[in-house]
Amino acid sequence: MKILLFFIISLMSGALSFAQHIKLININSDLYPYIKITIEIPQNFQKEQIQVYASEKKIDFKLVPIKKENPSYLFYIIDYNSFGKNEQNFIFDALINSLENIEKENLYINIGLAQSNHIYKCFSPLSYAYTSDIKDFILYSKQNTINYGKVINPECLIKEGIDFLKQTDISKNSHQTIIFICNNIKNYAQANSILKVANETSGIHLKIVAPIVDTLNIKPNNFYSVSGTKDLHAWQKALLQASEEDDLTNLSANKQYLIEFKLNEHLPSGIIKIQYNNELLKLKITKPEKQYFFKEHFYLIIVGILGIIILMLLRRIYLLKKHIRNLKETISMLFDKKMKILSKQTENPVLEIKLEDSFKNYHIKKPSTTIGRGKECDIKIKDMTVSTLHATITNEGGEFYIQDNESTNGVFVNDIKIEKKNIKPGDIIRLGKAILTLHY
Repeated sequence: MKILLFFIISLMSGALSFAQHIKLININSDLYPYIKITIEIPQNFQKEQIQVYASEKKIDFKLVPIKKENPSYLFYIIDYNSFGKNEQNFIFDALINSLENIEKENLYINIGLAQSNHIYKCFSPLSYAYTSDIKDFILYSKQNTINYGKVINPECLIKEGIDFLKQTDISKNSHQTIIFICNNIKNYAQANSILKVANETSGIHLKIVAPIVDTLNIKPNNFYSVSGTKDLHAWQKALLQASEEDDLTNLSANKQYLIEFKLNEHLPSGIIKIQYNNELLKLKITKPEKQYFFKEHFYLIIVGILGIIILMLLRRIYLLKKHIRNLKETISMLFDKKMKILSKQTENPVLEIKLEDSFKNYHIKKPSTTIGRGKECDIKIKDMTVSTLHATITNEGGEFYIQDNESTNGVFVNDIKIEKKNIKPGDIIRLGKAILTLHY
């Protein structure tokens, strides 16, 4: 009985000692003598634990983690009230430059700003969905930010940003990263406090990019410091580091890795040994044989070559016809566009004037049209919020411009105060209490 028990224990211990934790996925020797072997190891490990031997000789190799190309969702929350107007433009330009250096196809972004609205008290998303049109979206964001000068609590901003992301139509398995860009953090302790706001939220990763100087020098994780608000290179570098995915080399179980190496070309075939944690995986690598064509295949080869040449000629003819068609369409489009411009230049636009509950239309026919409360004005608006000679609309080559004549209450186009600006149909022009809209 004791002998039988000893025999069973011996078998079990032997089985455990030869259990393989390294799994072969694929061998690619198409580019011999360059070999690529895909393995899977269900635990964390260091590169030093892997050794590769060819003909009992240790060889150099490259180890690359195989990452799944899942979509990356980056949500930038910008506390733009903590920056001046010039610095805001500076941050948006640095953001564009940093994202252009990220080599990833499935990249989607969104932007939230420090601003209250009817839903949030300190946060406002510029869009309710992520977009892959990165540069155009950032330029749109740059043009649609208005600095109200209101101080926003960073913790409140992040909390409401997380609440917004919880409602987005993103798979629960997807990873969303918040990148908080601000100039309103005093020290690393406050940065840590903000990072803790997102700790209890699964699927959302918070990072902070900000220029602070902390004498304690205890930098928290996921914080990317910038030397100054006007150092473009520093901002681009910090935003690039924050926007890139975290390194997956040492993450947990069931990860696949690619082992790449070169064999001695004089070795037609041989046994490759991959040693991992005192375990060996033996693989036989065979040099691919050269394929030769037999004489009976000669005519088939000739027919195939002729077929390819005919297909190339047909494709060339098709592309030429397509190019001619596109050229005709382009010429027609340019002609139509020119005709529209000419017709637009001869067309008299209508200026709709709204004052409280009254409406009035005025056809602009003169090269220069004055607007104000005074009797000498072409367009008279009887309201004390409108100056005597408030503004002038001029026709300059078919394009219309409005100019402020040093009025008391100013001229606003789409809620932006101007001195002189080109106006388009649909633009909202405000002179005191009067609202003007240009139509054709």
